[in-house]
Amino acid sequence: MVVRETVPTQDFSLPHSPEAPERARRIVEEQLAPLLSRMRGHDLVQLVSELVANSVQFSPPRQDGTIGLHLERSDEEVIVAVTDGGTHLVPDELAFDSHEHERFGLFLVDSFADGWGFSLDGVKGIWIEMELRDA
Repeated sequence: MVVRETVPTQDFSLPHSPEAPERARRIVEEQLAPLLSRMRGHDLVQLVSELVANSVQFSPPRQDGTIGLHLERSDEEVIVAVTDGGTHLVPDELAFDSHEHERFGLFLVDSFADGWGFSLDGVKGIWIEMELRDA
């Protein structure tokens, strides 16, 4: 894999289709994973893939027919946000129960991300952050 020069902020539009999670994985593997340890880079790729897959499966696309993928990096952390055209998310306690198959994504995000949240300036989305550290 060739690592390209990364920039502090990048935005991508992914198709609202089954191919979207794979595209998101490739983008994150190329742009952000090299900044993290191997294990944490793998975790970030998997979390983003899960969030994008959930957008495809459970939400409508944005008005332009796509899913948004926003990447940010700083000296301390990387942040990824996934946006779609769905309604605002209000997670309940079941969202963090690993036994509930359809809700496993938020359980993973809560378990592996250093921080996360939802709703970005009135746009429905979920963001995750990973600190640039080894453990």
